[in-house]
Amino acid sequence: MKHRSRWGSWGAYALLALAVAATTLAFAVLQAWDSPLIPGAAPGYRYLALGYQRASGDDFASLDSSTLVKLLPKLPSAWRLGMGFSQHVALGVRPGKNLPRVKIAMVYGEYLQALHLHPLAGRLIDLRDQQDGVPVIVLSAIQARHWFGGAPAAVGRSVYDAHGLALRVIGVLPAAFAGTESLLSSKPVQGWVPGPLMFLISAGKWPSQKGQKPTGDLLAKIPMAGPAPLLSVPGATSRPQLRAQLAQFYAQSVSVLPKDLTGLTTAAPYSVFPTVQRQYAQRMRLFFGLAFATLILAAVNVLVLQWLRYLQRRGTLRLERVLGARRGYLLRRYAWSSLLVAAGLGIGALLLVALGALLLRHLAPNIDAVLTAHALLRSLLGLLPPLVLLVALAQALPMFVLLARERLDSAQRVSGARGDRAFGSVLLAAEIALGALMSVLAAWAIGYAWRSTHQNIGFLDRPATIVQVAQSGNLDVLLAHVDPARNRLQLQQVLKLLTGGQALTPAGIGPAIQPNFGFDFPKTISVGARSASVCKEEVTPGWLQASGVRIIAGRGFAAAHAQPDTVLLDTRLAASLFGSAQATVGRNVTEPGELKPQRVIGVVAPVYLHGTRRDGCPVLFADLRDNNFGLLGNPHSLIVGARLDGGHRAALRQRLTAFFAREHMGLAIRSIRGTTQTRDWLAAQQITQSRVFTAIALFAWGIALSGIFALLRLYLAQRRRLLAIESALGATPRRTYFGVILGTLAVAGIGAIIALLLVPWLATQYALLSGAQVAPYGAATWIALTVLLLAVFLVAHFPARRAARAEPAESLHEL
Repeated sequence: MKHRSRWGSWGAYALLALAVAATTLAFAVLQAWDSPLIPGAAPGYRYLALGYQRASGDDFASLDSSTLVKLLPKLPSAWRLGMGFSQHVALGVRPGKNLPRVKIAMVYGEYLQALHLHPLAGRLIDLRDQQDGVPVIVLSAIQARHWFGGAPAAVGRSVYDAHGLALRVIGVLPAAFAGTESLLSSKPVQGWVPGPLMFLISAGKWPSQKGQKPTGDLLAKIPMAGPAPLLSVPGATSRPQLRAQLAQFYAQSVSVLPKDLTGLTTAAPYSVFPTVQRQYAQRMRLFFGLAFATLILAAVNVLVLQWLRYLQRRGTLRLERVLGARRGYLLRRYAWSSLLVAAGLGIGALLLVALGALLLRHLAPNIDAVLTAHALLRSLLGLLPPLVLLVALAQALPMFVLLARERLDSAQRVSGARGDRAFGSVLLAAEIALGALMSVLAAWAIGYAWRSTHQNIGFLDRPATIVQVAQSGNLDVLLAHVDPARNRLQLQQVLKLLTGGQALTPAGIGPAIQPNFGFDFPKTISVGARSASVCKEEVTPGWLQASGVRIIAGRGFAAAHAQPDTVLLDTRLAASLFGSAQATVGRNVTEPGELKPQRVIGVVAPVYLHGTRRDGCPVLFADLRDNNFGLLGNPHSLIVGARLDGGHRAALRQRLTAFFAREHMGLAIRSIRGTTQTRDWLAAQQITQSRVFTAIALFAWGIALSGIFALLRLYLAQRRRLLAIESALGATPRRTYFGVILGTLAVAGIGAIIALLLVPWLATQYALLSGAQVAPYGAATWIALTVLLLAVFLVAHFPARRAARAEPAESLHEL
């Protein structure tokens, strides 16, 4: 028993070290996601994302570059506003083919000035460079050293793109600044060019009808939207001052802003995609909360096991005091014991943190810059004081109880110390409360995962096979030689390959179907004074039919040929813009940057392309056959309206792969899934979340139930003589059995009541972290508590039955 107790204590401390390591890692990553600092940017300023405030919610993706420039003269004097976003292009110090891929950022407005950067040499890109489309570039110090040997030597030199365009280096930025994409990208930005120039670098020609450079202000002629604009304000600006100045700025800028706005809004910390920032930050808060809950459970487990160990060794401790052990000796012994355990726990936690950091860097390279030794040590040091206090308390608990309460000269009491039982009951009630909370979370997560895989998302409600394809070749080269006629022919050939020559099988091409990573680029459409944000997706008619999209009013796209400038609207858009689906058909909507209005020919039921009804972006469908680029660019999904077995899937993959290679389309097949597999994949985050919650709930159950079982055994062993005397005096076995069961259930009931009091707060936190709204006292909550109390009953049943069946004479004889 002694060795088992010791191994149990060491196991509890090992679990505590693991919980400390998990909490440290989660806290370090969470601090990085919530950090208001941009590496390399000047301190003393607040960096915010600026967006539109609409009745439907905040919109950080629709403020385009042309509007941004109009806002610059109206900014308060100390404010700066700009936009930047990067992509990989072919660039080198000499013109030619097979140039290396370099990460270059587009600069709009006062982007570099807003970061208050000071170049090591040369100057920054200004508004004039952007408006005129001057072929210039600013390099990072690392890239300047790699290409030219240093910052001074780089200024005035030229670099070349894949089309032979020469870009003159006008400045070099410090190596500490690597862009504003933060954790969304693992590779630093290596250069910056005027925003409109990126279209020429990518495609080899300007985005005009003849490919010539447009006349006039290029910022107005070639607008860019999607990334959130960067707003910098002095660091001393308080939140009330920021809100007041933002409201004044909006009032002065109403004439150049969309008519449906209710104001301007900001998000902190800055992110190119604030939606992504919030999602990842919420996920990290969830992981941190789970790790911290596990830490609390492991700590309580240590306390319970040390308490049980004290109950087992109480007689030995009394004997040591009787034989002359002094308080100083006991204090020194437990101080050294606590110090050794704390040191071992710290070393173990440090090793686990290092292993966890290596694993996370392997799984997610983009957080490599976050998991530095400094950040991890800072997080671990923040946890050390309460950790040392906990270890000292757990190790010294028997000594404190012995020296503070036990009477060494008292006689042996047959029922054991009442205080021992009370303290043990308090610990068990705390464990039950934590176990109940974890059980409720697990029940909510399981219910959310089930709803995510079975709810109506507007499509994928019938047997189908979905092929996900994405660009694998050099997109710059492909876009440099766009052939609209050939791209349309390739589109028709891919559709024939999907059906395998069976004309009755519906098949089509549409947008990629993937979980919501927050990278949607909403656009604004308007009807008179009314406007709305939409996610524009291009499809063929067969995609709508094969995926199960329902037409509510009007008709879909014609199967024979494409009708230019026709679209389908989501019923949510139809209701907000025209009042009803029927009133929408035949009306026109306009989109910024489009020369002609687009006629609505039909209205479809709401479609949630990311697989969850929390998608906030209504869909506008356009005909893919009316697009000059065909399958180039964004990832696509190919859908066949039939369930294909393994052999047919392999044949389809072979046909498509051979066609993509023969036509030099630069496409690769990422996956082939059925409808059910796709729905499960879309809900993978919710399913994983439910499994994590369930695992932690089972861990909490194991701790709580093992504690109950161990305490019951000790409690019944202490009371064996009393129970034998009561049985000899006429107490029935039923009374003994129910006494033990009801006492145990009473302790569990107290823990469950404590958990129920915390359930509303827990539901709020769960909604913030996962986005799922749950009823605090719904069926899932009561089912979880019922299952837990049933488990407590089963654990208490066997010791209670053994105590009830014990013979009084035999028990008295053993004692």
